[in-house]
Amino acid sequence: MNYELILNVGFAEAKIGMTIEDVEKLFGKPNEIEKVEDDFYEDDREIYYFNDLHVFPIIETKNKTVVGIMCDHPDVTLNGQKLFGWDIDEFVHLFHGKDGIEVETEEDDAEGIVCYIQDCEIFFEDEKSTMLMIQP
Repeated sequence: MNYELILNVGFAEAKIGMTIEDVEKLFGKPNEIEKVEDDFYEDDREIYYFNDLHVFPIIETKNKTVVGIMCDHPDVTLNGQKLFGWDIDEFVHLFHGKDGIEVETEEDDAEGIVCYIQDCEIFFEDEKSTMLMIQP
């Protein structure tokens, strides 16, 4: 799989708006399906776990479409630059202002430090960037 992040879209193969059928044609059957229990969303959602690929589409169950994608694959890139493994200062230095990208950071009680690049959230664990979630 091509792990180049396309802002507001997803990845080359995994895109926002795909149907469940498209996802399963592309990746096969998920290892696990988890129902999202969160009052924040007005619709029911499920996360499809494709553990070997490190790609986790978020599916709106009513329309059966991808409304978000999480990924923690170490080869994820943005404009050719790897996204994971950086501390917060390195991350901001590498991406803020490059190719029109604006990086905003926020301290979240539940998630720790989160960086935002448009519709993409980058999460940090042990002070290193480790996961992203695209959710327009």
